[in-house]
Parts: sequence; C-alpha cells; structure tokens
Amino acid sequence: MTESPPRPKNFFTRRSINKLNKQVYNIYTTGNTSGEWKGVIVDQQGQTFLLNGVETNTNYTDIQFYIRTQLSSVLEALEWISDNLNEETETEVKFYHNNIYIINILREWIYKWSKENFESCPHNDIMRKINDILEKIKIVPVWVSTENQYEQLMNK
Repeated sequence: MTESPPRPKNFFTRRSINKLNKQVYNIYTTGNTSGEWKGVIVDQQGQTFLLNGVETNTNYTDIQFYIRTQLSSVLEALEWISDNLNEETETEVKFYHNNIYIINILREWIYKWSKENFESCPHNDIMRKINDILEKIKIVPVWVSTENQYEQLMNK
C-alpha cells in the first residue's frame, strides 16, 4: 500500500476554503411588558437588519407574558438567520441579550427541556421552534449585564 504524498502547507480543501468564508452575525434582541419586541442583526460587513413585532398571546401572567415577548424576539431573529443561511459556509452567531433568564435558556435549559420533549417547559410552542433552529445553527449566548451597555449595542 502506497502512502499519499504530504500536502503542501498552503493546501486547502473545499471545506477549509468555505470555513475561511464564514458568515458572522451578531444578534441583539429585547422585548417589553406591553408585548412589543425588536431585534437587530449585524453581519460581518456591518449591514444592519431590523426586526420588530408584537406578541399577541396574552393568556399569561405579567412576568410570563414578558418572558414570552422576549422569546418571540429570539425566535424571530433565529428564523431570520435560518432563512438567510448559506449552508456552504460555516456560520458564527453571537446572541446578545440583557436578560440573564433568556441567556440561561439558550445556554442550558433548552437542552434539558428538549430531552423531556418540552413537557415542563413554559412557552413550549416557541421553545420547540427555537430548538429546531438551534439544531442547524450554533450560537454563543452573551449576557450584556447593564442596561446602558445593552442600549448602546441595540442602537448601533
């Protein structure tokens, strides 16, 4: 059996070239207690895409409605990324949020809930959709700890 010759140092495979051309997105989302939410998506060229909407399902307590509004903004931003995904290139998504509860959902809890088919999960309709997208897209949730810092990011 013959060995293949060593590859030159500048040898690139199609896969490694595509990784050099990766898509990079930064997502910033928020929601408020009146049901309004918004999202800002910035790509690696600095293009900004604005999303906004209103959560209409009001069958929740105030705090649960607030969380649902925040999750709606997360879902809409991830759907936008998924719809604009180029599967030929690697995608890097940093997801900024000022609510540590939302960050913990994206970092840990969604994986626990998915193992139990979202039975104990509040807002399982939204969480199932978010989970489906996260199976295709890997994100890095980043908690922005102060309102001032977050507002600066949202208003870029």
